[in-house]
Amino acid sequence: MRVLGCLVEKERATPDYYPMTLNGLIAGCNQKSSRHPVVAYSETTVSEAVSRLQDKHLTHRITSSESRVPRYRHVFSEAYALTNQQTAALCVLMLRGAQTGGEIRQRTNRIYEFESLSDVEDALESLLVKKPRPLAARLPRRSGEKEPRWVHLLGDEPDEASTEPSQDAEAAPAPAPRESRGDKIEAELAELRSEVADLRAELARLRAELE
Repeated sequence: MRVLGCLVEKERATPDYYPMTLNGLIAGCNQKSSRHPVVAYSETTVSEAVSRLQDKHLTHRITSSESRVPRYRHVFSEAYALTNQQTAALCVLMLRGAQTGGEIRQRTNRIYEFESLSDVEDALESLLVKKPRPLAARLPRRSGEKEPRWVHLLGDEPDEASTEPSQDAEAAPAPAPRESRGDKIEAELAELRSEVADLRAELARLRAELE
């Protein structure tokens, strides 16, 4: 689900680079900010994940005379009849694993601006009773925790990130995909834009706390 989460995030966070090329998706999945755990997916892994998502009618492949490489977009919200609030919550759960409502609210500001924690909880509760099947679940509260953590229930894809970082994934560099210089620059720019947006959001949060 890392690939699907990346498509949802980039549509809102970096629309200039959406729909995404395969190389852009690889960079988005493997970026070190806003991800848990940090992974090092190969071109083959991401390509196979995209194919599975296409088979499930969650992504579309786009080709045009204006682009020399195919691009990909998601139809996730439409497929599951999701609101913007539900889509945002599921997006960060796909990208960062189990989180509390407070963490979800803080981390969705580039995708959707929740006005309050209760709005986040309402979205999560609605996913808990979503028909025909729940799309999120509340984990039992652990000792010392003030808030329960939530996880998505979107499937058992091989590219699903575990709840704990993999040492191998963090240490191993991603195999270099075959790409042109233009594609490489595009992927690097998309990652840099995402990291800058994360830093700005964190700075704004700190300023609000100081005030």
